Amino acid sequence: MIRLKVISSKSGKDYNYASDGAIRELLKYLGGFLIIPVVWLLWDKENQNLYDKVTETFVVENHIEEKE
Repeated sequence: MIRLKVISSKSGKDYNYASDGAIRELLKYLGGFLIIPVVWLLWDKENQNLYDKVTETFVVENHIEEKE
């Protein structure tokens, strides 16, 4: 199971709204046709992709404990 979530780089709160996620995913899709977003990660010290910079987000680990 992948335990990742998207948070705001400004407030640190979860990025839960569908409209915000749709904008981020649209930029991710459109950026996939360009080589710049892929190469961007190699030099970005915060490991943010170009669409994460534009939407001011981070992808982080989700530390939710699972019940057994």
